[in-house]
Amino acid sequence: MHPGRRFFLVVAASLLWAFMVAAAFYRLAGVGSRTRKTEPERPLVVATRPLPLGTTLTRDSVKLRNVPDCSPTGAFHVWKMFWSGR
Repeated sequence: MHPGRRFFLVVAASLLWAFMVAAAFYRLAGVGSRTRKTEPERPLVVATRPLPLGTTLTRDSVKLRNVPDCSPTGAFHVWKMFWSGR
């Protein structure tokens, strides 16, 4: 066997092994899965366009979007204060 051919076989085998290990970890990590875990969402008021400082908010300048609720348990939410009447 020629030294060049042996080198090519070692490199090809190494690349094949690296591909197989990467694919296994990719599947193990769940990155390739088609099902997503749905997180609880909450509404958030966002601007529809850049608003200069001091702009009076109108119905056209803001909209509601649902965002994942990733706040820690027991976190303070301003809307809870307004809805509770405090």
